Amino acid sequence: MIFWTKDNSLNQDILLKALDFAKSIHAHQKRKNGEPYIIHPISVGNILYEIGCGENLIIAGLLHDTLEDALDYEQAKHFIKTNFNTEIYNLVIALTKKEKKRGESIQKQYFTQIIEASQINIGVLFVKIADLLHNLSTIKFLKPEKKKKWISELLDGYLPILNKFSNTMNKSYQKSYDRLIDKMSNELSSFLQL
Repeated sequence: MIFWTKDNSLNQDILLKALDFAKSIHAHQKRKNGEPYIIHPISVGNILYEIGCGENLIIAGLLHDTLEDALDYEQAKHFIKTNFNTEIYNLVIALTKKEKKRGESIQKQYFTQIIEASQINIGVLFVKIADLLHNLSTIKFLKPEKKKKWISELLDGYLPILNKFSNTMNKSYQKSYDRLIDKMSNELSSFLQL
């Protein structure tokens, strides 16, 4: 179910354009649990909507994996740049893993990339945490080492950084932060039991 489709305060045309683009990129992909992959970005968008994030973050949630999964990276990047605003484009670029530099793990590089981008736009962290939160909802389909990695990434990596930023957030982000913390505390105990 897509929660935001009946919210008239959001630009439904631009949200549906993002959804259609994400569907086209992820059309033939499946998740480990067998579901169509598109359920993941829709769920990330739903989480962002539920915690009160605005339309740009919801769209970034829908598009967050499109560049990594596109057959033609440059063409997908061009589509996002020309069809969405600069903030959305920058969020998606920030959330896309770059090519690995020599001597560093891709995860360490990506973590650094997310933190640096979050200093410019805290929305990057909201989308990344919503991404991890949805990934954890399918945790029973993962190998134990992947479960530990994602839980550690969330609890020991991204969440402490978001907590540090919480004192300097504007009111809108502060409300979303409070809702995100509530949502995580409600769901995290069940993830840890699996």
